[in-house]
Amino acid sequence: MTLSYYFQVLFSLFVIVSILFLVYKFSLRYKKQLFSGELKVLDRVSVEKGMSVVLVSHKDKSFLLGVSHRSVSLIKEISL
Repeated sequence: MTLSYYFQVLFSLFVIVSILFLVYKFSLRYKKQLFSGELKVLDRVSVEKGMSVVLVSHKDKSFLLGVSHRSVSLIKEISL
């Protein structure tokens, strides 16, 4: 095995690691765009133990939800 063979192997490893690093950075940026935090809890009122009513906003729509330990149900869609 010659010295040029070792340089080829090192260069190939460098290229593979660089590609993996770029894919990792791109995936982080894509994840931030995908989950940009457009869902906001505007208000929450506890009705009784384990049950509450929640007002949630997503983009330009608002939803009144009933939330319990076992389920989440849509009560009404509200335009604010």
